[in-house]
Amino acid sequence: MDHYCHFHPNSPAKWRCNECNRLYDNACLPQCNEKLQQATCPSCQKSLSFLPSESVSANDIYTAKRLFLDAFNRNNLSLIIASVSLSILLSLLDFNSTLTFLASLSITLLLTVHFSRQSAYFMHLYQQTGKRRIGHGRRKDSALSTVLSPTTSIQLMIVAGVLLLLPVYIFYFVHWLPGLLLMTIGGTSFPYLIIFSLHSSDNEQNITLSKLFKEIRPFMAKLSFCSLGLYWLALVATDFSTLFSSLIITLGISAFFSIVGLIVSINLSTKIFIITERKFAARSAKPIDIKGSTSVHNQASVTSLDTDIDQALKMGQYDKVVSLLEESIKRNGNSTLRRQQLFLMLIELKDLVKLSRYAELFIDWMLDRNKIKDASQFIYQLRKHDPKFLMHDLKLINSLAKQFLRAKKYALVLWLAEDAKTRFQVCEELASLYLSGAQALITHFKDLEKAEEYLLFIIQSCDGNPSTESAKALLIHLQNNQKKQQDLRS
Repeated sequence: MDHYCHFHPNSPAKWRCNECNRLYDNACLPQCNEKLQQATCPSCQKSLSFLPSESVSANDIYTAKRLFLDAFNRNNLSLIIASVSLSILLSLLDFNSTLTFLASLSITLLLTVHFSRQSAYFMHLYQQTGKRRIGHGRRKDSALSTVLSPTTSIQLMIVAGVLLLLPVYIFYFVHWLPGLLLMTIGGTSFPYLIIFSLHSSDNEQNITLSKLFKEIRPFMAKLSFCSLGLYWLALVATDFSTLFSSLIITLGISAFFSIVGLIVSINLSTKIFIITERKFAARSAKPIDIKGSTSVHNQASVTSLDTDIDQALKMGQYDKVVSLLEESIKRNGNSTLRRQQLFLMLIELKDLVKLSRYAELFIDWMLDRNKIKDASQFIYQLRKHDPKFLMHDLKLINSLAKQFLRAKKYALVLWLAEDAKTRFQVCEELASLYLSGAQALITHFKDLEKAEEYLLFIIQSCDGNPSTESAKALLIHLQNNQKKQQDLRS
């Protein structure tokens, strides 16, 4: 299992503080004793838990015993009880038995796909990174938690319903042969559908889907056979129960075996996804590029800085760590590692003043890693602290507006474009920014009058820029639509 230090993102962690919820490597703890597994947290002075290093292979990633024990933890047990209870209640209604059976399976699938996928994701994420799920009433820091999208869960439920329920209907009510073939395809494909949905929701790492599936290739045999076997086990149990039991017992047995099988498949898929993603991120981390005649001096400087940071962390001198990182960023503002370390430190210290001061550096780092959701949450946090917060790098603002427009963060697009013409000189970036603002006004807010005002500004003030032609075409389209609406009203 791979763990990574809280203050050294590319270094494997050896210790966890259950009080502070932080991971440390040996560089942070010079007094640690791995042989006796003894160490003290530099922040709270509590004893640390030792994290033994494990080499995870396709055969021991998840034992069968652990798979089924995790399926009956507190959260999953609630889901199992809810699913079986609802299925039994459905059997008491005077409906067609076929529709009742399919409705019972649909409820089981709905509950499992959303809630079990959520709990499994955050359980394994905590085991791998020490990040806890942020609940109600707790501080929401986008750098410390990842939230799965409800929209993705709904889409996943629909696709999973077609993948798993349609073959059952065909098998029992159309013909057994195509139903059996579709069951095999559906049972084998379900875990990869879960992995795809986690990849769609998770902004933790910038990793393509093709590379992700290439990384999980060693686990595919176990993943496929486990999912298919559990799928068929649920169907066989349902068939046998129909021979000897009433409808109410049959639905209860069917719901129980179905939800346990789905939970086990989701648990296995989720753990493989998180472990694979973390290992990929560790391998793809870029080392510091040290070239030229000053390479020895630069390497010595980097080593000296790391040593100073480690010493300050051990002494609990977090303000000194911040000062060291600030000095490093002043010398080299393009250092991804230093920006990430400073961001994490300021988040931990809740220093919103310095977070605002270095906001554009942090947002630029988030954009480089395609963490659009984190950037939007960070901006909301800064605006809540200071309603007058503004950004001043027009090129970054324009890039951010385009990304927010693609991510459907329309309110932030308008915030970026608002009063920009009074703060910046007319240029291509400004024209492109107002074009994004006009598109947000038309697409989401339906404020055609203000959108027309934005487009006219681009055409009149930014003539000769590439965005001007797009603005003219959009304005003509907008005016034609308005004319058609007026004709229809008349």
